[in-house]
Parts: sequence; structure tokens; C-alpha cells
Amino acid sequence: MNQRSRWVGPAAAVLFVQLFCSNATADAASITVPSGGNLQAALDAAQPGDTVVLPAGTRFVGQYRFPAKAGMVTLTSSGTLPNRRITPADASLLATIVSPVGMMSIDMTDAKNWTLDGIRFEANPGGFGEVIGIQRGENIVLRRLLLNLPSPQEQKRFILGNGRNITLTQSYCSGVWRSGQDSQCFVAWDGAGPYAITDNFLEAASENVMFGGADSISPDNIPSDILVENNFFTKRLEWKGQPRGVKNIFELKSARRVIVRNNIFERNWIDAQSGSAIVFTPRNQDGAATWSVIEDVLFEYNIVRDTPSHFNILGYDDISKSGQSTRITIRHNLLLGTGSGRMALIGNEVGELTIDHNTYVNPADGSNAMMTLYSEGTVGVVGGTRLPAFAVANLTVTNNMMSGNAYGLHSSVGSGTAALTAMTRGYKWSNNVVAGGWGSYPATTTLLPVAQYPGQFDASYYLVSISPFKSMATDGTDLGWNRPGETTPVPTTPTPAPPTSPTVPVASAVTITTGSLPDGRTTVPYSALIAATGGSGAFKWSLTSGTLPTGLALDANTGGITGSPTRTGTSTFTVRAADAADATKAASSTYMVGVAASVNVTTTSLPIGVKSSAYTATLAAANAAGPITWTITAGRLPPGLTLQAATGTISGRTNAAGAWTFIVTATDASSSASASLAILVDKK
Repeated sequence: MNQRSRWVGPAAAVLFVQLFCSNATADAASITVPSGGNLQAALDAAQPGDTVVLPAGTRFVGQYRFPAKAGMVTLTSSGTLPNRRITPADASLLATIVSPVGMMSIDMTDAKNWTLDGIRFEANPGGFGEVIGIQRGENIVLRRLLLNLPSPQEQKRFILGNGRNITLTQSYCSGVWRSGQDSQCFVAWDGAGPYAITDNFLEAASENVMFGGADSISPDNIPSDILVENNFFTKRLEWKGQPRGVKNIFELKSARRVIVRNNIFERNWIDAQSGSAIVFTPRNQDGAATWSVIEDVLFEYNIVRDTPSHFNILGYDDISKSGQSTRITIRHNLLLGTGSGRMALIGNEVGELTIDHNTYVNPADGSNAMMTLYSEGTVGVVGGTRLPAFAVANLTVTNNMMSGNAYGLHSSVGSGTAALTAMTRGYKWSNNVVAGGWGSYPATTTLLPVAQYPGQFDASYYLVSISPFKSMATDGTDLGWNRPGETTPVPTTPTPAPPTSPTVPVASAVTITTGSLPDGRTTVPYSALIAATGGSGAFKWSLTSGTLPTGLALDANTGGITGSPTRTGTSTFTVRAADAADATKAASSTYMVGVAASVNVTTTSLPIGVKSSAYTATLAAANAAGPITWTITAGRLPPGLTLQAATGTISGRTNAAGAWTFIVTATDASSSASASLAILVDKK
């Protein structure tokens, strides 16, 4: 591939460069914007595959709009960036972008196909709004971004991420707060996803990361297919006692198909909320999104520490009609309390909830329960509210090590088995250890004196070799949280049997639940997730026959198929899901995916115009899926001429002679293409 270089200086005239068809076949270029250069012009002119480079140490002040592109374009700094999460120590390698007014410096409204990699940001003047605003964005990658705010600098939000295929990775967000307003490092409420938030440092006062918080425009725009993995969430201790609006660390108000894995969540306290670090509460925030739900959430292998309470899980919005919180699994987590609060507050008609293989350690507390089930207050319905009927429809609590606090599993009608019976429609409680508290529990529960509880753990809160609770789980492993991938018992010396011998359930068969996959378009980013149930709940995915469309790949760990198809045609292939704990338990399914050609601009030239005479020409495109919308995405038409977005007709009358070069973009239902054209206007 030929490499082209451009230099974009302060004068816009310098930007007069050769422009040509900007489908994904264009040669890649490196566009350097020096200090004082026209960054907006460079962003507008960049073609698919291009990289816009800002010199390390330079500072650009402005509000920059990122247009839709037909293929990926990168904005980066000239410094040699480390292949890891960025930190404040790397600031000298980065260029800085800052807004001159109290609004975003990066405007990604309707942006498409952009990577921002290795850029430093400062707070907006006055701390208003967000620094990066994505609205209806698509295929946006935010990598190695740095926002490190000194105290007491204010900034309401770092990133608003409403869109499709949004990634935030290896970035550093620190010191985000705003007086009298909620603050976040990342929030999204109106974008179908998928979202990937991985390997970041995230520090904000109200909600470090939140999905929901305002209404999505339709059920299709509920934030979905969310991966939150390998992040470090924290809050500044200096904010304690200050008016910073501290609420929680991670919150879901409207989200579907969420995996939260291998993160550290630390430092939360009672302030603007009651101190729960992780909050799953469906909210029809503005009253118009009755479809708001929390569904299919997996929260596993996380550490949640230095917080009074850990989980607050609500079945329905208590004010406005919403969907339900259901199919939530919380497993293999280490939960460390601060001596007050509780492990979980659960109520008002949660659907299916599983709490399995967690270790909860809390200093002796004389005022709270270990876990509270409630059915009180209200549930929002159309036109008003109603009373809730139960706390949880189907509750599973198995294989946990738990500090019992003062009241153990508690409800308004009693503790232990009494709470389970009264507050659920059905429950499974098996092979749990409760240290302290009070009440009677199902027979497979071990009630342990508080004094004996600390001695069960090593420094990492895994069971010590002499603990009687080794290999006592229903799956044959240790009670409490286990190391990731640990699926078989660790050999130990013989240990006492549990109070009663538990029945070990047989793992259900693996079943692939995804019936079909969407078709694709050439050069358009593709994303689909194949789902399975049964077995241990974790799977390894493989392709056993056939081939994927060229340009797509199968993720062996998630079952996701992603990439950008490069050839038209139909592909038939078979995918196998094998239980990660027992590869002999598996299922296969065959899929057919068609790839159609993306829209393509077929007009290559336009007729010459004559000064003061009427002009008309109509643009043409091939392979359109549905209606086409035409736009000018760079350059401009001769004065007096306009482009009709629906028809592609350029018409009008111009009194200016000369040559005008511009880029037209044709956008259909799922793809877009651009072409460089020119209109020459003769004097006579």
C-alpha cells in the first residue's frame, strides 16, 4: 500500500490536496497537523485508512467535529505510545485537546469509523457537560486517552457514549466531579452497542460508569452487549466529607446482555446515596421509556472493597412503568466491607437472581443484615403505581462464604428460611456458610461462629488448606470465590463432612440459543453474538465446518463474530460451544450469513456549468439498500447550488465562475460511500 504524507498548516488553502473515491480502497496517508494548524480541516479531509498526527506536547484549543467516514480514520499523537494503559506519567508523549467554552471539545454526533489513540484532555471551562460527546456514533474506538484533573477542578463527565460499536480501552480518567450534578467517567443511555470498556483507570464521584440515566429513543436503543473487564474503579478519599455527590461505583439503569468481569471496584461511602457500590435498578428515567430493563447480567471474578454495602438490586422502577431486572448472576466475587452496611439489598419483584461462589467478609456489625429481601413501597405502572408482591421470583444462593452481620438473611417477616419462604416465589439455598447473624436456615447451611471465620482464609481470601470448606461446593470446588478457571477441587487432607451431605446437581446440557445471525455488507463493521446456556455457564467456541465470510472472525471466549466483510456471497458454517469446565459437554449449530455489496457512488464526473445559467445534475449510486441520503462531507458546491438529500440532485444558479471540489457521501440503511467530484463553472 502506498503511503502518502500531508501537512495541514494554518491556512485553509494549504488543504487543497488531491481527493478521490474514499471507499476502503484508498491509500493510507499520514496527515501531520503542526501547532496552530487547522485540525478541523484535517479531520474533514482524512480518508479511510488515514492517520491524523498531532505533535506530542502541542495543545489544540477548539471544538472539533468528527464526520462520518467510510472506513477507519485515526487521530493520534506523535509520541511513541506504550502498549498498555496510559498513565499521567505518559503525558509528555501526548498532544492535548481542550474546549474554549463550556461544552465538549470532541463532537462525535453522527460520527462513524474513528479511532482516538493517545490524546490528553483538559476540563471544559466551568466543568460543564462532557469532554467527548458521542451521539448516534458508530464504530468508535477510544484508546489510551488521558484526563487527569487536579483538585478542585470540576468536570461533569469525560465521555458520553451513545452509539454502536463503542470501545474505551487502556485509558485514564481521574478526578471527575461536578458541584450539584451527577458525574461519570463514562455513561451511555441511547445506543444499541456493543460496548467494550476494558483495562481503564476510572475515577468519578457519582457513578464511575453508568448505563441508563436518561431515556433511550426505542427498545432497539437500550445499551446492549456490554463488556466491562479488567478495569480499576476508585474514588478519591479526599472527597469524603466534601460536597461531591458520591453515589456508587457502577450502575445499570437500562441494559441488556452485560458481562462485568475481573475488575476492582473500591472506595464508596454513604453520601448522596446509601453506600451500595454496585447498583442494578431499572429506571424509566424521564417517563417515556417503558421498555427500560436490566436483563442477562453476569458479574464475576471482581473485587469490591472498601464500601459499606455491595449490591442494590431492584425489580422494577418504583415511580414509572419499566421492564424487570432479571437473569442476573453474581458469582466468584470477593466482597470486602467496611463494618457497616450489607452484602445485598434485593427487592420489589426481581425476576431470576443467582448468587453463587462469593466470599463476603465484613467486620463485626451490630446494626445491619447480611442480605435483605423486601417487598414494600411501590412498583410503577401506566398511570400510577401498585404494591409489589414479592422480593424475588426465583432466587438461587449457593456455595457462598458470608459474614452474617447482625441479622443474617433478613426480611420484615423474619430471617433465614422464613425470609426465603415469604419473600420469594421459589428459591434454592444450598452449601452456604454464614458467620454470625441469627435465624434458622435450610439444612445444608453451616452456621459458623464469627471468631472462626477469619481463620478460613489466606491473604487473598481463598480458603486455606485446612479449612473444612474445601471442596464442599455443589460443583466439587471450594466454597466462596475461586480463582478464574479453577473448576476442579484442589487436593487437600481429608476434611470433616458438612452438617448434612449436599446433593450435587448434574450440570444441564449445553444448548446454543441463538437461532440465526444477521446478514452483512462489504466494508461495514459486523458484530453478532452467539449465545449458549447450560453446563458451567462458560464456553469455548470453535468453527467445526464451513468458513465465515471473508473478513470476519469468531472469538473463542465470547462467541462473538466481528470484523468487516470484504467479499459478497453467502457463507454456511457450523459453530461448536463446549463447556469450559468439561469439553465433552457441547452443542453445535449451523448458520448461514449473506454479505451484500455496500452502496457505491457511480457518478465520476459532473457537467460544466455556465455563470448565471440554471444548472442541474443528478448523482447516482449502486447497491443501495433502501433510500439513499446524500450529503456534502467536505468542500463545498459553487455558491447558489444546493444538493437535495433525498434525490441526489444538484441544482440552482451560480454567479461565480471557477472550480469547486467537494466530497459527496451516499448513505443507505447500513452503509455509506463517498466520492470526490468537481464542478467547473465557465464564464459564458
